[in-house]
Amino acid sequence: MRGLSRYLIISLLLWAGLVGNVAANRIYIKDLNGLLSKEELATLRAVMAREVEFHRQVLNLYDPLFVPIKVFKTREEYRRYVERDTPGWRPSGGFYSPVRREMVLYKHREYMQTLLHEAQHLVFAAGLTRPPTWLNEALSEVFEMADVRENGVFTQIKQKEQARLQTWLEGGNMPKLASFFALSYDGWESLVIEPEPVSYTLSWGVGYFLMSSVRGRKAIHDTVRYIRDTDWRYQGVIYPGGLVALEQDFHQFVMNMPTEYEL
Repeated sequence: MRGLSRYLIISLLLWAGLVGNVAANRIYIKDLNGLLSKEELATLRAVMAREVEFHRQVLNLYDPLFVPIKVFKTREEYRRYVERDTPGWRPSGGFYSPVRREMVLYKHREYMQTLLHEAQHLVFAAGLTRPPTWLNEALSEVFEMADVRENGVFTQIKQKEQARLQTWLEGGNMPKLASFFALSYDGWESLVIEPEPVSYTLSWGVGYFLMSSVRGRKAIHDTVRYIRDTDWRYQGVIYPGGLVALEQDFHQFVMNMPTEYEL
């Protein structure tokens, strides 16, 4: 009953337009293996509606947007499927394939976060072929923490990442944003090392900062517009006051992060 009630609430929100009904009507989700519940599909649809609403302010997205999903019951089934088509695959909880335009994952402990994370990659790719890796991951890291409520879609803080960023900053070990933004995909991947995955931590932190304010969201849109219209190789952020101001504002934010905010 509790799951059904949440499903009805999310469906009513979509119908009423409180979480992007116009965008949601253009999203066609296909659960190819039939392993997602109505509540989970409704949550995905609501979060993707917000992602579409955000990105289409500067991008012409595919319309309608088709969302094929392959969810496997076990990691072994998932591994066999991925290794068959992706030689050299690095183990993960899930991924978005831009070639097949499908999301693939298995039912691990945090599979809904993975689903929401990969959904952002799908939406972003529907409008921009080669977004900077750090920005693409930053937005996915923020949207994976989405929580659909009666009054909208919210994102929540990642406490381990927040603590890690604060430790880096207090110890004088915070990576420089200029160097981080300049990383190639392979360079970004090389920093995905547990127990302190620098690339994911810093991407989430910068994304959580930028998405927390009108000023930051405008900086993302200005950056995407510049990449789309002027230089597809651009890796930075078009931020008021430049990189120095961005770094200063980000450092201040790290020491006083909100626990959540509305997307």
